[in-house]
Amino acid sequence: MGQTLLFDQKHPLIVTGIVDETKIRSHISFDVLVPISFQTNLWKAEGKSSENDESWLRTLPWTYIISRQAQKAYVEQQLPLFVKKYFPENLKDRSKLELQPLAEIHTSSHFDTEIAPTYLKRI
Repeated sequence: MGQTLLFDQKHPLIVTGIVDETKIRSHISFDVLVPISFQTNLWKAEGKSSENDESWLRTLPWTYIISRQAQKAYVEQQLPLFVKKYFPENLKDRSKLELQPLAEIHTSSHFDTEIAPTYLKRI
């Protein structure tokens, strides 16, 4: 804890937590977790354009929610409003958010950007 690691031998990352791999029960595997702001700062350091400031949209943030089945339809109705309110103009028309039951991630998912391989594709 508290040690500094260098990403690409020049960008410091301070260790603020350690995960016990033997206790992970998740389909998400990782070697390191960094804040989205790290990516934004990295782009700025590399002189990339300011359009990358919306980096949270470009990093495919997987978000998990717990919802009762009766509320699913309501949440799905709100997703286009969320896109309209929070997404940058250049992405609003080509962005779509969808809900997917957690149990279907590895068995019947049709998304191209899964966090892990889908074992059974839809036919």
